[in-house]
Amino acid sequence: MNDHGADPEDYGRYGYLFNALARAGLTYRDYGGLLRVSGYDGSLYNLNVPALAALNGNVDLDYASAGPKVANSPSPKAGKSGSPTAGNGGRADEFIRDMQRFVQAGNVPSFTYVSLTAGADQASVNEADRAIGKIVDFVSHTPHWSSTAIFIVPEGLEPGAVDHVSPLRSYALVVSPLARRGFVGEQNLSAASVLKTEEEIFGLPPLTLSDLLATDMSNFFTTAPAPETYQAR
Repeated sequence: MNDHGADPEDYGRYGYLFNALARAGLTYRDYGGLLRVSGYDGSLYNLNVPALAALNGNVDLDYASAGPKVANSPSPKAGKSGSPTAGNGGRADEFIRDMQRFVQAGNVPSFTYVSLTAGADQASVNEADRAIGKIVDFVSHTPHWSSTAIFIVPEGLEPGAVDHVSPLRSYALVVSPLARRGFVGEQNLSAASVLKTEEEIFGLPPLTLSDLLATDMSNFFTTAPAPETYQAR
């Protein structure tokens, strides 16, 4: 999905994965995905304009979407006056704070979408890596870890965006106790492959012809989970 939002008239005929989950009666939680259309000023969603109806009540409104004033995960040296990390704990910390409530209540959503921003500079990439590490660390210490699968894809998978080396190159990482260790897939995959795999996990029908015809990522998984926890560096 285009995680930066779009004009409602451009939404797909059958909606997004959030719509499919809602139709199936499954729970979900959104952190920054498809929310730019709702109005964003750097720290808050504040404009009364259309957004995806399926997200109503399923969004952490304290989670910063794509604003540059908020860091994904501040470095230990960050926080100086005027820096984008000053005065906040970053997106990863907000995700953990909000999701912890669901963990403690024993009603963790079936699906969670987390949007992190990263620029082309190394410092921004390092910051995004720290955020991912903190999120995986947290999730791996929850009671639901043994049945969890995390798909990590680059922002460049948005429609119209291309890799700086080749428009045919991209990547996807699978983090899960059910993932095959050290496995490198050699199939011809696409962004639709991730969506198709998620649909198959939840028993959902395809949303478009692209995910219907896409190759799934089933060979990335094993049937014997190894639920070891992860410690972020």
